[in-house]
Amino acid sequence: MKIAGVVAVCRFPLWQRSLGRLKELADLVFIRFDAAHGDPEILQQIEGFLGAKFGGCLLMDHWNVPDWREDCLKIVEGCQPDIVLCPDEDEVFGLGLEDELKLFWDSPKLGMMFQYDPLATNDGRVVNAGQPYPGLPHMKAYKFRAGLSYFPYHGDGKIAQYARPEFWWHAETRIQHLCCWTPAMEAAKQFRSDTPKGGAVKAVTIIGFGPSSQANIPLVGEVWSCNNCYDGMDPNGMKRTTRIFEMHKPETREKVRGRDGRPHFWHLDQLGRRGTRIIMQNPNARITNSEAFPIDQVVAWSGVDWFMGTPCYMIAMAIFEGFNQIMVWGIDQMDWEHTLQRECFGFWVGFALGENIHVGGRITLFERHKGRRYGYDWGPELDEEAMELIWHGHPISVRYKEKSQAMQGDMHQFDETQNKGWPFSK
Repeated sequence: MKIAGVVAVCRFPLWQRSLGRLKELADLVFIRFDAAHGDPEILQQIEGFLGAKFGGCLLMDHWNVPDWREDCLKIVEGCQPDIVLCPDEDEVFGLGLEDELKLFWDSPKLGMMFQYDPLATNDGRVVNAGQPYPGLPHMKAYKFRAGLSYFPYHGDGKIAQYARPEFWWHAETRIQHLCCWTPAMEAAKQFRSDTPKGGAVKAVTIIGFGPSSQANIPLVGEVWSCNNCYDGMDPNGMKRTTRIFEMHKPETREKVRGRDGRPHFWHLDQLGRRGTRIIMQNPNARITNSEAFPIDQVVAWSGVDWFMGTPCYMIAMAIFEGFNQIMVWGIDQMDWEHTLQRECFGFWVGFALGENIHVGGRITLFERHKGRRYGYDWGPELDEEAMELIWHGHPISVRYKEKSQAMQGDMHQFDETQNKGWPFSK
């Protein structure tokens, strides 16, 4: 079993503790150093400190997640290890990991999720009310194979292809986090997780086909695509997409094709291969990383079995999984095909607000009423404006229903000049 260690180094004063423990565990240790912000004295000492186990150093000029994690992953490719250990520069693996790594290697699991000890200090003081930081487990070891990536980034250090819980080994060994070792370090620490010292934001951006998705919308947290909205995104948006919801029966979507002419299901398989979760009624053998929407669990948990349209499944799943910020774009529901879905989607938005979840973006369902209050600002009289509110989006005269752009794989008002081709073609 060949073990490689890799760590991104900047200027943490106790870096030797992390690298010293990594040196004990790994056959080779690789460094990704932040040349723009890092301490040059650390860079001068690293090779001598690691000695024969020094595997190499990559100099980079930026420090942002998940890009630096992706850099670390690429560094170890030439080594072709069996297992990669990837702590942060201020994290130390606990004792006993040597034996647990052997058990992990013999198991079918792919990524090791580590819990953290309460924050260690140099004087015994209690930090963060004695709670571990971060509060959620992180993937700090994984089995190496070609083609792994952190994109689309699922958070908590997870490799994209290993982001589903069934791939996880839950380590008994814990990590000691030294970020608050001295009072000065504690004062400078920015707490980002859901702990007494800070409220974490677990965010998701839900994108549909409507006009409000065409603006230069900010992407926060995970990015979820309704059906084949991914095909109208720019490469960065597609790179960020963590889940695609395709809740129709497969036989109804066979003829849908992307802008490159390839079938929708081919695209789903390609995105699934790079770690995007494909949410469907049932797993599909033709689509890598496809999984069933947890309909029974969501209904049992919420007490509600009302889903009129894919966006309702999306927002229900976000609430069910504990997201506390839901940004909605392109779920406009102003055309007559989707007006029957509006009241159900509005219910789930209300459910989210009742759970104290921030819902933002553009909720056209609310905007169309312009924030006015019944009785205060307008009454039941059937004036022209009230008629518009009642009938907007509905057919005024009988006509045949035309196939929607969504069913034909089109985004609303997509600009062909922005289509740069399928960025993940092989």
